[in-house]
Amino acid sequence: MNVWIRADAGSDIGTGHVMRCLTLADRLKGNANLSFVCQERPGDLIAYIREKGFAVHSFRSATGSWEEDSDYTLGAIRQSDQSVDRFVVDHYGLASEYETRIRTEVGKLMAIDDLADRAHECDWLLDQNPYADAKSRYENLVNGECVTLLGPSYALLRPDFARTKEKVYRTGKVDRLLVSFGGADLTNEATKTLRAIVRVRERTGKQLPVSVLAGRINPHAESIRELCAGLPDVRYFAHAENVAELMAMSDLAIGSGGTTTWERCCVGLPALVVTTADNQVELSVHAAKLGVIGLLGANGNVDEERIADALIARLEDKEGTRKMSEAGMALVDGIGADRIMKELLTC
Repeated sequence: MNVWIRADAGSDIGTGHVMRCLTLADRLKGNANLSFVCQERPGDLIAYIREKGFAVHSFRSATGSWEEDSDYTLGAIRQSDQSVDRFVVDHYGLASEYETRIRTEVGKLMAIDDLADRAHECDWLLDQNPYADAKSRYENLVNGECVTLLGPSYALLRPDFARTKEKVYRTGKVDRLLVSFGGADLTNEATKTLRAIVRVRERTGKQLPVSVLAGRINPHAESIRELCAGLPDVRYFAHAENVAELMAMSDLAIGSGGTTTWERCCVGLPALVVTTADNQVELSVHAAKLGVIGLLGANGNVDEERIADALIARLEDKEGTRKMSEAGMALVDGIGADRIMKELLTC
């Protein structure tokens, strides 16, 4: 079976689309030949995808239009001289028009979405977020034969999260922190958070060890590294493949929303969340209602003092922190990629 995946990363859009598609690709590679289609742009992760062992068809966009995008993709498929049995598209800028054209050259198509703001023409629609109205959100956006895969039971997490989940025991006591704001962190929330942690240390006298995961395409990586080097008991990671292990070693995360929400839930890591993009807001508001995160607000409205106050409150509420861990672990079992693989391979 040949599976092609259309996804982009970039300094302006982050790494989430590509990283979750890489998770799916890793799960499929024993049963299928995988190829990616990616636009060349700053922070595009094309080299990283190739390092992971996958073929990449890359192009530079002159217009940014879906027509240009589909022309390149269809041309790459035809030139490959292979049938494409499954096509996966994970892209906020592509919708039913693009998918309709691509379906003329592929077996079946899956669209990954979490905005429910545009129509799709696909055989499967994946939205891994646990909205109360999950089914109705897509009622008028997909055709009647489309299979909808909805909720965190389909969260695209690497296998090490499910394995780590079995070993984790959470008491609600917070002794170690993880700071992680995704692959890009354009607004440098990590620096703001580190300064807030310094305030907490000064106010409480508690020396909390901190792990800082900067992200693969973080433009502030060097200044963050220098700040970490000047603080006691702070470890800096430019990028990590063992994210599940880092999360298991931590008692509380401070970070952004997005796919990492379900990674944290799977291993029971409670989190204080600052949203850094509009597409994180709805997901994070709902996650807060479910009790799996503490939502501080949008990055422009959250200062160092707000983070410090929320962190101290979480330190003092051991029972509430434990319940947050339990709620997250009950929501996400970590084997969503297996479920999606079975859908793609058996239908």
